[in-house]
Amino acid sequence: MDIPNPLNAMQILWINIIMDGPPAQSLGVEPVEEDVVKQKPRDTKQPMITKRLILNVLLSALFIIAGTLWVFQKEMSSEGITARDTTMTFTCFCLF
Repeated sequence: MDIPNPLNAMQILWINIIMDGPPAQSLGVEPVEEDVVKQKPRDTKQPMITKRLILNVLLSALFIIAGTLWVFQKEMSSEGITARDTTMTFTCFCLF
C-alpha cells in the first residue's frame, strides 16, 4: 500500500497511554468478593478464548481499521499530509 503514515509518533504514544488507564482503574475499584476462595475452579477443558470471541475481536478491528483509513483517505489533501489530516484521523480512531 502506497499511503503515508496516518498517525504521528506522539499520537500513537498518547493512544497507548490512554488505553492502559481505564482497565487498570476499573480493576482497582472493583468490589472485593468475600467467597471467591470458596468457589469451584473453572473447567480446564473449557476454552478461555472462544471462536465467538475471536470473531468479535476481528470484526471490531476490521471496522476500526477500515473507518480510520477511510477518514484519512477522505481528509488527505492533494499537497500531502497536513496537521489537519492526522488530527482528523487520530480523532476518528479514538472515537471508533
